[in-house]
Amino acid sequence: MTFFSANNYGAVLQAYALQKKLTSENIECECIDYKCDAIEKMHQPRKIDIKYGLIGNAKIIVSNILNGPRLKAFAPFRENISHSKPYTKATIAQANNVYDAFITGSDQVFSLDLTGSDTAYFLDFVADGKRKISYAASMGRYLEEYKDIYKEQLGSFDLLSFREKAIADKIKSEIDIEGQTIPDPVFLLTGEEWKKSLNISQKSNERYIFVYALFGSKTLLQAAQRLAREKNCRLYIVTKLNKLSVNADKIIRDASPERFIELIANAEYVLTDSFHGTAFSLILKKQFYTVLPPKAPERITDLLSSDELKARIIDDQSAADGREFDTSFSAQVTESLKHTGESYISLIKNIIS
Repeated sequence: MTFFSANNYGAVLQAYALQKKLTSENIECECIDYKCDAIEKMHQPRKIDIKYGLIGNAKIIVSNILNGPRLKAFAPFRENISHSKPYTKATIAQANNVYDAFITGSDQVFSLDLTGSDTAYFLDFVADGKRKISYAASMGRYLEEYKDIYKEQLGSFDLLSFREKAIADKIKSEIDIEGQTIPDPVFLLTGEEWKKSLNISQKSNERYIFVYALFGSKTLLQAAQRLAREKNCRLYIVTKLNKLSVNADKIIRDASPERFIELIANAEYVLTDSFHGTAFSLILKKQFYTVLPPKAPERITDLLSSDELKARIIDDQSAADGREFDTSFSAQVTESLKHTGESYISLIKNIIS
């Protein structure tokens, strides 16, 4: 169980990676197409409403027009992931008739403020005798108001793991439940495996700086514009933001997940404020810079914890200066993360055998 219906690059790519790895280990699996009301609402076109007024509704219409192609681009990729029939909160317990074991994660499946307090992602519907496993589950941030839910739900897992060490440490200190820290599933595949699996084309002659902007801060966009100018590169931006405070050669709103990977793989530099934008920069051994997001920056700071990679984080005081780092270090980091993930897959095999 993960955010299968989300039209988000990280969400679908991590689901694809985990399923591909489990399948390669002869574990028959599929993604549960669970319809969480809060997540569904988040990723569907917004509806106009009289309460938003004329200007507000006009913005909604423009946003839906701009992002419509993006939504359509995800549907074909999602068919690459073996999945169940749709389930809802009222019907999810029926899944016990189909599966022997359940895995929740990765992504922010434990974020109750994100899911509208839906505890299905904690596998609360799973019948006694069925295995319950979390794989690199994230909760974004620990919220004291949900402490009792965390304690009740997390204590029932046969295998418990989190994506961020900061969250694992917090859960241990606050409710005395211990979980492992393992990397996001996207690290289960090497860069070459990603490119082969998704049929990524080889690098073209066009030189460009690639930006994946979730929040689109001035720090990120100005750094990208300056770097493009200094490196004599074009500037390509993938975003769903309606307005960006920067001029770009291409603003791409209809990239499929495959195209997203291709744009990173063939870029001269990557600049992003996204966890998965950062992760794939490492996996594909790219020169990159990251601006920390306004919420839950631990997702990225945990990943870039070494001194070498901390230098790739920029802010208003430290801008992208074009200084390159040894991408062989990326290979060392991602190989270590891949090994950790594979070790956890072995634990899963043992517990469900």
